[in-house]
Amino acid sequence: MVMIVLTAACWIVAPVLFRPPTGGVWPQFAELGHFILSAPASSGRLLPGKATTLYELALDLELKQAHRGPGTQLLGALALSLLYVLMCVATVWEQMPAPLFAWAITFCVKAVWRLSGMKQAGLVNIVFHLLLPVVLFFSGSLVENFGFSSLLLSMIIFTHIMHTVKVFWWFVARLVLPKGSPLGYDRVVHLLYDFGLGYQLQVYAAVVVLAVQALCELLLCLLDLPYLRLRTWALLNRRVSEGCVARMYGSAPTPAGGAGDTAEAAPIAI
Repeated sequence: MVMIVLTAACWIVAPVLFRPPTGGVWPQFAELGHFILSAPASSGRLLPGKATTLYELALDLELKQAHRGPGTQLLGALALSLLYVLMCVATVWEQMPAPLFAWAITFCVKAVWRLSGMKQAGLVNIVFHLLLPVVLFFSGSLVENFGFSSLLLSMIIFTHIMHTVKVFWWFVARLVLPKGSPLGYDRVVHLLYDFGLGYQLQVYAAVVVLAVQALCELLLCLLDLPYLRLRTWALLNRRVSEGCVARMYGSAPTPAGGAGDTAEAAPIAI
């Protein structure tokens, strides 16, 4: 577990730490945030070409996964579900109504909105993402012996149960639906993806990664303030940094024990 956490931290921090100093990083964060939180296309279909939103990218991966032997995936999901049943204590199962109630509320809201035919704007998409954690927070009062750790474990198990149900319907749709049916296999996968928890969890994970990278970038910007440049001095070789820092920033303080950033090197005899 420690190695997994360290690997995830390095995966998030390393690209920010070793990125060359530049002033255009915040527009990149804004563009990435727009990519994550943009509303799905109103047509409900994947457009050819490069994905423009996280929804399109995740749906494309979902469709590819659904065509990779749903029967084998169902057996693996059922085996893991059985393992959860044998390992978890009764306290965890007592918290299960909370995530179930939260998902049911979000399911009803999404279903009513889709039946209304109204376009899902960007603000509405953000409200949908905020609805699940808010309802989950207040639904904790509906269960006895409420505990945050138990609720977190029950949410993990509930997410896997939802995944198992999704794969089960993949398997049934592959067996039942004839080829050329109006309600094609890809359409079933799309509906299960919209009303499940997969897309929402991917959005939450992407927002967490974006927030952690933004905090790291803010800290490094503070370390690279004028007359400090601690990050740049630490990443560069002592000899190389004397000239590079001056060129990148226009001016830099003279490092301790050095000859100065603006000093020119003596010509080398050939």
